[in-house]
Amino acid sequence: MIHTRMLNRYARVVPVTLVSAALVVVGAGASHADSLDVSLRQHCVTPSGLTQVTIGYGPGVTDADYLEVVIDSQIVMDGPAVQVQALMAELPLSELSSGLNSPAAAGSVVEVALFPDEVSPDPLAVASVTVGTCGDPAGLISATATGTTAVITVDNSGGAQQLNVQNVLVNDAYSGASAAVPAHTTATINVTVARAVNTVTLGIGNFAPLTYYTVSVAPLLWDVDLASPFLGDVQWLVDQGITKPGADGKYGPAGPVQRAAMAAFLYRSAGSPVYTAPTASPFTDVATADAFYKEMCWLADQGITKPGADGKFGPSGTVSREAMSAFLYRFAGSPAFTAPTTSPFADVSTDATFYQEMAWLSDEAITKPGADHKFGPTGSVSREAMAAFLHRASTAGVLGKPVG
Repeated sequence: MIHTRMLNRYARVVPVTLVSAALVVVGAGASHADSLDVSLRQHCVTPSGLTQVTIGYGPGVTDADYLEVVIDSQIVMDGPAVQVQALMAELPLSELSSGLNSPAAAGSVVEVALFPDEVSPDPLAVASVTVGTCGDPAGLISATATGTTAVITVDNSGGAQQLNVQNVLVNDAYSGASAAVPAHTTATINVTVARAVNTVTLGIGNFAPLTYYTVSVAPLLWDVDLASPFLGDVQWLVDQGITKPGADGKYGPAGPVQRAAMAAFLYRSAGSPVYTAPTASPFTDVATADAFYKEMCWLADQGITKPGADGKFGPSGTVSREAMSAFLYRFAGSPAFTAPTTSPFADVSTDATFYQEMAWLSDEAITKPGADHKFGPTGSVSREAMAAFLHRASTAGVLGKPVG
């Protein structure tokens, strides 16, 4: 323990706005008892870099006692113990000075010295601790999010005592949320989150000290704008099990649809029928171990596609809008349809490849000409547009999957 007063009796660091670390002091206790105890009760650093330290006062601390808090040998706060406690209790964690040039991270040493007054060089009590990591939330805390609301679930079903949830932070900012979770029950807390990956930290306990836990949560499909005209279509696609967000919660709405992914979309739209793929690939550029191999083979087996003259499928190639029309038309069973003699699209001639299929798509209201009366036949199909095409095709009753 470094007694900073012995090194420099009048050394003081003026607190400044915290950007990386924080301290919390709680629990003054009875002020005139015989015993004296100063100890660090809880200490952890969250994945976002926020250091949280709880300092517990024993019942012998009086109004005249003077507290000095040090991180890695530098004073971060000092003053009358009761005033320091009040100051630190009122400030959000993100606004308390660390007095350091770098974050107080796991491995930093936090020291506390309690003096009988402001000038005495000898402490009444000292304590130190090395900052560790937050408690493991597994089995206790889970989180899901939709839109801009996250639902945090605290599972106390196996607990014999009530848990009090306090100090709920979202991305290191206080949310104001709290909850009491009685023994043998489960409770939920709703907090507002950004449409991004969010860090939620909860202080949980019956009395001071609290144990801090951190979980990450991102709204499903958080990269699809809430104002997007395709949001409902993408959500339908997820609800039907035709696609699911990635591990990061993203859908990638603007990304182009690859031909291999198109095969998977259609296979799942048909209800993922029982199918055994051949042991020899029907395509020269598709290996039996490739992702979506079964789905691509199923597509060929159903007559929805076939190898080109070179025997290739082009799994990584993007799907054009005219090719998507052909895929959907064949997926619907190539229904009898006579294309109009006048094209419904300004940029599609009646003798164009897949004209019948594109005209059928318009006739079924799966697509319609834009304001400029164009279809964009050679343009790539985006993932959000694919969601809309499939949703409309389901509504038109041409998909194997029932309308959701």
